[in-house]
Amino acid sequence: MQTRSRNPIQLLLASTALALSFLFIQAVQSASWVTNGPMNVARSGHTATLLPNGKVLVAGGYGGSGYATNSAELFDPATGACKVTS
Repeated sequence: MQTRSRNPIQLLLASTALALSFLFIQAVQSASWVTNGPMNVARSGHTATLLPNGKVLVAGGYGGSGYATNSAELFDPATGACKVTS
């Protein structure tokens, strides 16, 4: 049976990748939720799209009565508030 010698560069790359993945996992585990102001229309099954300006467009879904809603709201993370769009 032949044994191959370990390449030091491969070992360095593997250990670096392992260290970076550990740091990434730690960062994700330390994330937390932030409570903001309520939306103007209660909804479930909606979409939320991050816009290039950093705001979030929340559209459609089902309202509190179980019927589909055709409204949309714009959430601004800077203020923590939602505005109904027209």
